[in-house]
Amino acid sequence: MSEYDPGYGKVAAYEDSDPSFLIYRKFGWLHNRVLLHLQDELVDLEGQLEDFDKWEALTGNPTKLLCRRLDDAVPEESERRNMLKLCHEKLDEYGKLLLQVMRIHTDKPERRTSSPPAAKTGNQEADQKEPE
Repeated sequence: MSEYDPGYGKVAAYEDSDPSFLIYRKFGWLHNRVLLHLQDELVDLEGQLEDFDKWEALTGNPTKLLCRRLDDAVPEESERRNMLKLCHEKLDEYGKLLLQVMRIHTDKPERRTSSPPAAKTGNQEADQKEPE
């Protein structure tokens, strides 16, 4: 490791020397904060879509709620399609992050032993005895 200058290069080389040296933050608080923000955005989008559907059912053409082709017949009037596209994008972003966070929290790193194995003494009886 002497060929690396002090700093991240040397730390990276050290961590690369043994998988048990890999230690990284999960950024749990930050992941949760972003997930909560995305959830709130999705709740808003869900409410807007429900309001739009209620309006269509009461004052527009309720048949559009049963058939995507009717709703898309006049593209410039298809606010619902644009809203659904935005919902899809947000759900995709949310789902990917949620799976990533779940994977981070369920993947446990291999545990290191706190001390190296005891040296052999050459005495078979003593070497087989459990350390106290």
